[in-house]
Amino acid sequence: TPLLPFLLALGLSALAEPTVTKLRRRLRVRRSFAAVAVTTLVLVVFVGGIALLVLRLVVELRDWSASLPEAVARFPAVWNGFLDRLELWYGNSPVFIRSALDLLAEQLEQEAPSLAGSVGEWLMGEVSGILAAAPKVGLFLMTTVLAVYFTSVSYPAILAFLKRQLPLPWQSRCREAARCFRSTMLKWLRAEVLLLLVTFGILLMVFTWI
Repeated sequence: TPLLPFLLALGLSALAEPTVTKLRRRLRVRRSFAAVAVTTLVLVVFVGGIALLVLRLVVELRDWSASLPEAVARFPAVWNGFLDRLELWYGNSPVFIRSALDLLAEQLEQEAPSLAGSVGEWLMGEVSGILAAAPKVGLFLMTTVLAVYFTSVSYPAILAFLKRQLPLPWQSRCREAARCFRSTMLKWLRAEVLLLLVTFGILLMVFTWI
């Protein structure tokens, strides 16, 4: 929906608000500077994490492509061995199993062209859908990033405006819900970071030992 980037920006600004407030108090800087600094730091960490993942993926693909010729050279022997084992198993199977397999093979042979065409059409449709959605995703991300900056800078004013639109009984409920959401999200992020660190430490020790 068109409002989703702004709702995400409001939620991210609410999560960053305690850090912005602490930075303002400790450094005694303007809110705009603190908000921009915290938002930029979060974006740099997020983009840096994605860049590291992409870099790792590129390294793995490069290593895989280097070992690909050897795997391709071994493939005929592996495939022929698989066919030999399959033929041996087929010859030792009961008659009703061989009959069922022969019928299945005939059906696959008849439907193979149409199946290949359907798979190719599905792949082309998926690729076309991804390419068509790329500009929308880029616009959504850019809008969300800009909205986070502006929302974080003017968060108190925006929050006050939203409060004025709600009846008094709903204000306390929304305040409690926001506090619970912020606390839950922070606890979830701490737990995820802790799990990542523990998993990384265990894998590092195991691979180092190996």
